[in-house]
Amino acid sequence: MVDKSSRDERHFQDKKLNTSLLTSYSSYVKNEKNNKWAFIYKIILILIFFSFSLTFMFLADRTIFGEKLFKIDDFLQIYTPTTLHTTAIALYRFTLLISVFVYSITRNYLNVYFQKELIKKYLPWYILYALISMSSMFTLIFFLSNDLMQNFYLMFICVPLFLLNLSYSLYIYFLKRKSDPILYGRIWPTIVSLVAQFIILVVSIILVYMTVKATIYPNAFLENNIIFNFFKNLFVNKSAKNFVIVISLALLLGILAIAVNITRIQFLLAKQYTYSFFKDQLVLVLTYLAATFIWFIKVFTIKVVDLGIVNHKTEYFYLFEILFGLILTSLYLAITFKKKLQPNGASINSLIFSLFQMLLWVSLLVAGLHSNIQLVNALNIFFISVMSLTMLVVYLKKTNSITITEMIFLITFLIAMVLSMFIFGINQYLLSKSNNIFYIINSSLYITQIFLVLNVVIAVSFFMFSAIKLIVILLKISKTKEKLKETTYEKK
Repeated sequence: MVDKSSRDERHFQDKKLNTSLLTSYSSYVKNEKNNKWAFIYKIILILIFFSFSLTFMFLADRTIFGEKLFKIDDFLQIYTPTTLHTTAIALYRFTLLISVFVYSITRNYLNVYFQKELIKKYLPWYILYALISMSSMFTLIFFLSNDLMQNFYLMFICVPLFLLNLSYSLYIYFLKRKSDPILYGRIWPTIVSLVAQFIILVVSIILVYMTVKATIYPNAFLENNIIFNFFKNLFVNKSAKNFVIVISLALLLGILAIAVNITRIQFLLAKQYTYSFFKDQLVLVLTYLAATFIWFIKVFTIKVVDLGIVNHKTEYFYLFEILFGLILTSLYLAITFKKKLQPNGASINSLIFSLFQMLLWVSLLVAGLHSNIQLVNALNIFFISVMSLTMLVVYLKKTNSITITEMIFLITFLIAMVLSMFIFGINQYLLSKSNNIFYIINSSLYITQIFLVLNVVIAVSFFMFSAIKLIVILLKISKTKEKLKETTYEKK
């Protein structure tokens, strides 16, 4: 009886073990399948983002400047009511549609990352977000109208986007409130985010509608426009009242921005992020950067009209910036890959990387401040960006752990690099039509130089952060060693 009982117990344990192994294997197979689908979803989004980004930049005459409606010569020339009218419509149309495109693609991409386990259930939202992305880009390419009301109706593309956000946010909350209580245990962050989105949507629609309705002259809709004049006077007329209003509006916008992103802030504060999460987010920025590099090759073929504002004989000297960049990149690669010179530790690696990035972009800024030849500056920023990106790829491969602050610096830096290249490319288009607006703004720096300064500020900030971080670590190590020495001495 004992033997039989023992055999039954062993049989039960074996059966339980086999069931557990089978369950684990089934779960593993299911996860692998979901990961494959998530990967396919991401690849499709990346291809959409890359192809449409490339298309809108190659068709910049149409998508950005609306050449069929307005002359590029008049773009940003806001000195007459007519040119102010055309510039405002072009900027409104481009900013609205490109924002919807980038937001919907980014939101969709992030949702895929968070829905790996339930990727098949996410399919309806995936398709709808993708359709909104493509609709906004098709509208940007094919919709060209000078009619104010027709341009106002473009605002309503944001309505289905908000409804999509609403349905997805509520769905994900009710789905995950028990399985992931840290992020979805309370509904108030979701409600706050949705209410903030709704306020921004409604206020934007009302504001644009009121501006259009306040039009007196159809071909110069901002001339004597009450709404436009109100905001213009806020910044032009210096008074205590205007100062208070501007500060209040800035605070309100800041609060709304925080409220809209409160679920993401909660995600970061809960420390649910991983290194792979941030590397995943870098992919979208790198995708647009790759499209910008290809577009820049076309930019080089655009002939710029000589405006007589440069000294051609001396300024080609600044092409030596490319050689200096090559030397810096070679040194960084040598330090990173040569075993005798390889830095030990993530903090030292970050410090060396940030130092070389800072030197690279400071040297580009110095060259940009002294050279006014558009071709020279465009060549410099193109090759320096390629070298900067090369360093970044090597840094990411050689670094196993990056803090959230470092990742934010990297993403911000890449976005600034993309914006700088984009502005330089746009300037090439403008100069080809004898439009030198970027050179005659009321500032000691040209717009192109301002964006270079932005890159330098981020690079210097990253270097300072890395240096302070390393110093803090060294101080902690020093204190720990001192405590160990004191403990050892007391034992003796």
